[in-house]
Amino acid sequence: MKFVIGLDVDEVLFRTSAMEQDYSDSRMAEDGYIVKDGMMYKGDTCIGESNSLAAVKIWHRYDMLYPPTDAYADSKYVDQSAVKAVKQCLADHTDWEFVVITSRASLNHVDAEDLSKTQRSKYARVRRGVRDMITQFLPITRFYFTEQKDDCMIHNDIDVLVDDCDAFINAVRSRAGKVGIKRCMNSISCGPQCFYDFAELQPLLEGIYTERMKNSEVRYASCT
Repeated sequence: MKFVIGLDVDEVLFRTSAMEQDYSDSRMAEDGYIVKDGMMYKGDTCIGESNSLAAVKIWHRYDMLYPPTDAYADSKYVDQSAVKAVKQCLADHTDWEFVVITSRASLNHVDAEDLSKTQRSKYARVRRGVRDMITQFLPITRFYFTEQKDDCMIHNDIDVLVDDCDAFINAVRSRAGKVGIKRCMNSISCGPQCFYDFAELQPLLEGIYTERMKNSEVRYASCT
């Protein structure tokens, strides 16, 4: 029985928060801000303690900076623990397939016919960047760019979604026969069908797969 697992990109295959934090830190450094001995400076001027109101305002300003589009396809931020886990799953289960389902460059709420040439080019570049980044490391051939991930799973025979977003996970879990596994950003928030360490992913998937095989055998036996 074919078993298909959909993988989100941000915070699953790609360390998005780490990339955004590095970008924020690099911009602060470029503008001359440094923290030394618990104090923040701009050049030789002391701003105050690193947790003072003046410093926090500066931290916040840089945390709100949006990295350039290309930064979201920087292959150095591909999560190698995720890559290792997926490769091991494929090595142990030749009837499994992994695909990508991401809301990046989604056109669900956009009238594609109204997009300008420049906008079309940007969407195409984002999608190409995702494909190029992921296929450097994993043998994935199917990519879906959509916010309607549960519908995508129904229409493309995808069994499981691995995602960090509660809204997507809940939508998937509301659909009969579909399973959502949440990737948690810390071990404290983990619960059933959730994981923090990618070493936990394969056992979770194997449990779901085994249950499906049993149900399939029961249905087959009832028809004979």
